Amino acid sequence: MARSRSVFKNSYNRLLDILAEKAVGDPLRSLTELGSDLHVSGSTIAQLVRQLEKCGLVAGQRRWRVIVRLPNASDYYPMGETRSATQHLEEQFLRSIIGGDAKEGDVINELQIARRFNTSTSSVREFLIRFSRFGLIEKRPNRSWILRGITTEFIDEVLTLREAFAGIAVRRLLLLPTADSVWAHLAELRIRLLAFIDKVEVGDREFQDLENETYGLMARASTNRFIVEFTELSLSIVYYNYRVDRAWEISENKAGARILVEMIEAIVLKDMQKSQELIKQWIERARYSYRYTLSSRAHTTHGDR
Repeated sequence: MARSRSVFKNSYNRLLDILAEKAVGDPLRSLTELGSDLHVSGSTIAQLVRQLEKCGLVAGQRRWRVIVRLPNASDYYPMGETRSATQHLEEQFLRSIIGGDAKEGDVINELQIARRFNTSTSSVREFLIRFSRFGLIEKRPNRSWILRGITTEFIDEVLTLREAFAGIAVRRLLLLPTADSVWAHLAELRIRLLAFIDKVEVGDREFQDLENETYGLMARASTNRFIVEFTELSLSIVYYNYRVDRAWEISENKAGARILVEMIEAIVLKDMQKSQELIKQWIERARYSYRYTLSSRAHTTHGDR
């Protein structure tokens, strides 16, 4: 049931994106056409359209439905509620292995992971094979895996791609019409980032959620499936990287939030040069942060020996 709800919510968000490109008064396309575009069944698209009607976005009967209101940011389901079962497995695995006490060289067992997260070994194996492409784990002949850990070289590679993909996404963003829902999302993110900067007490991973949401929004706006796929896994990997010194982390996160606010403002003003400069600042701050945490972890590990 949880999986079906996440699929429904993800499909609903994509349907809202379709509506956002239309105008009030435009006819809603047929259920068959919409279902084909979203790759969902007839019964699912019927439920999705009923949800649109319930929220006052469309009105009418059968083939005569029209758009009566364009979607805004509050109509969308939060990103966390649209994650698939596979994505939840990735999140749990990364939280326990990379973000926990696991060390380079530790053995990862498929059956133990499946039992721990109440899933099948085939689902675990599928994820681990996909995850192994990044060189962070290595397969053994006896169905076990070895954790290789995150290195500064790996982080540099991920962030270099992030910078390139963010640049592509911004160029795509600047071409979108002002009625596109992405602008409302960016405005909402800016407000939340400013609120985070002003907070005295901040939640654990609060900035990482905001940062990942910003990058994820940009990736989806690029409409490039390779960028989106890379983003989904790379965000999880970097998100659950090791953290040290809470006071230092909060200071760094607020500095990063200020850069993101300026970047969003430059994007909204459609200032391409300024946007690209701020993307570089954003990535360089992240590169420094992860190098520092990895260095601190190495010192801690050596000190424990």
